Amino acid sequence: MTLPGQGLVRTVFPADKTYVEMTQPPQTAERPATPCPPPAVARCERTGTETLDGRAVEVWKITLNPLPGQDASTDSLQIWWDAEHKLAAREQYPDGGTSTVVLRGRIDYEGRSVEHWQMTMTSSKGKTMQMARWHDPELQTDVREEHANGAVRAFRNIRLVAPDPAWFSVPAGYRRINPQAAYREPQEPSSKGMPSGKAPAETPGGYPLAEP
Repeated sequence: MTLPGQGLVRTVFPADKTYVEMTQPPQTAERPATPCPPPAVARCERTGTETLDGRAVEVWKITLNPLPGQDASTDSLQIWWDAEHKLAAREQYPDGGTSTVVLRGRIDYEGRSVEHWQMTMTSSKGKTMQMARWHDPELQTDVREEHANGAVRAFRNIRLVAPDPAWFSVPAGYRRINPQAAYREPQEPSSKGMPSGKAPAETPGGYPLAEP
């Protein structure tokens, strides 16, 4: 379980009644301000601004860096970036295929005001597929998705409640163990240096721990 308020990730092993805790750096749910990948991955250049479906968008050109031993590529991905919603409104791929995302409006879903987005993907041969998603800006997640193959994923009975802190507490009788020991590679048990009749200590996975 992730405990952002405490900066921890806690993993519980019920079979052994043990648990480990590891620190986690602060995370943000904010979307990126640009479509650019890290510089080590690609070169990214803003080439202008346009209007797309009534929205002002930024136009970006992204060229992947060559892998070691490869020649520099001239193929590039062009992205029309919706800076307000922080998403790609349109993408044009090197082979000529495209994907376009259009905001159809806001609707009420499960008592919440959500954005209805429609995506159209067109291959270089002209074949198209569509999918739709309903995005909740407050929750920063999609609450409903309809895929091209007919599959649907949807949240129901959405309620915002303060969780009981007891849900995330360590159960009584559990023992905290060292994270490095919990995830070390399996080893053959050794009796060298151990008193007769004493079994090696084990991690939740059944792996022996080094004696203190």
